[in-house]
Amino acid sequence: MVQNNTGYQYEVDGVPITFTSDADATAAEIRDGLIAAHDAAALANPNGGAGKTSATASGNDVRITELAPEDGEVNVTESDANLSLSTVTAHSDEEPLDAGTPVVQGSGDGSLALPSSASDILLGLVEHRHTGRELETFDTEAQYDALSQIPVGYRGGYVVEVEEAVTPSDDVFVRFAAGAGGTKIGAFRTDADTATAFQVTNARWRTSAGAGEKAVLLLDLP
Repeated sequence: MVQNNTGYQYEVDGVPITFTSDADATAAEIRDGLIAAHDAAALANPNGGAGKTSATASGNDVRITELAPEDGEVNVTESDANLSLSTVTAHSDEEPLDAGTPVVQGSGDGSLALPSSASDILLGLVEHRHTGRELETFDTEAQYDALSQIPVGYRGGYVVEVEEAVTPSDDVFVRFAAGAGGTKIGAFRTDADTATAFQVTNARWRTSAGAGEKAVLLLDLP
């Protein structure tokens, strides 16, 4: 509710975010004032950086986004009669990404995502720099938590898990939706499985492997 000369407040993990409107208040002015106050509060992020949450404009609303889900949920509350909370999405922990996972462009600059459609363009694979011996024996693992710095390679040999048997002569496909042949998004296979996987033409199998095993994939993306 837009009110002149009125204080507006909400709290993030008990930290008050406040803004007082002027004599000719507008919804946009109040929204921008709360966003500026949110930024100025520099809410603590245990992993470092600008803060544990960000505040951005969404129409005349203030959208609060958690930046470090691995550090636990963020509690947003308000007791101001002129403000109301809506579209609250519960916190959920993100699964870590394994080395060899295929990734595409996420929703923001510099962000990554798992494949979700046939039109996605593969950016590369989550990288783990193996020694020559490790590449042949597959005896090391690497995982990266959500929102961490994730190395992505687009050229070279990568150890990946396959959901069906592969040989060096087979095509390379990446699953973007659940299908008859499997449900793990990002899984590698040899066909489209009824339009639930897309082909990666700049890749070929270096070794053979059975379903659920690991193979070496040679990648040469532009």
